[in-house]
Amino acid sequence: MTLKRQDESTGAWVYRMAYFDGAYVGRLPIEEIFLYGPLAKPEVLKQVVGLEEEPVLEDAYVSRLVMRMWGQQPALVLTNLASDLMTYNASRRIVVDSPPPKIEGKVWYAPHPKYQKKLAEYLGDNYFLYRTAFTTIGKEGVKHNCNGMTFVWWGDMNELMDEKGNRVVGFG
Repeated sequence: MTLKRQDESTGAWVYRMAYFDGAYVGRLPIEEIFLYGPLAKPEVLKQVVGLEEEPVLEDAYVSRLVMRMWGQQPALVLTNLASDLMTYNASRRIVVDSPPPKIEGKVWYAPHPKYQKKLAEYLGDNYFLYRTAFTTIGKEGVKHNCNGMTFVWWGDMNELMDEKGNRVVGFG
């Protein structure tokens, strides 16, 4: 196991460890990243990762994650949908209480792994890169289901608030 360097954020370390993980077959993935909050704005993303031109972003959404706030910064949180959205009726059959929430954002095809690393460093220790499914919304509303990466909360859950400013207890 490779130790975390003193000058390295946890997000960057997790990303670097993914390079050595067998799931990635010894290579860093170059793929689509679901972005939300300020990073979903082309001008912000351009500045953060050091691009010469504004990136092309595509409308998208994820479900199966929950949006919380860490101060002014949004944070996607992993949730246990099986317990959050489903209950059993009298005949012990699963009933879906509500569809998973849709978190809107943008998808960017990161042309090089260094950009994923820059995003991880920008977000810092409280976020990590997570593989997820999302839906892109192309021209004329055509939807495509895709797999890619996004950044989810890795910090203290007690620091998060819901969209109304209420402290959140638990994972969803």
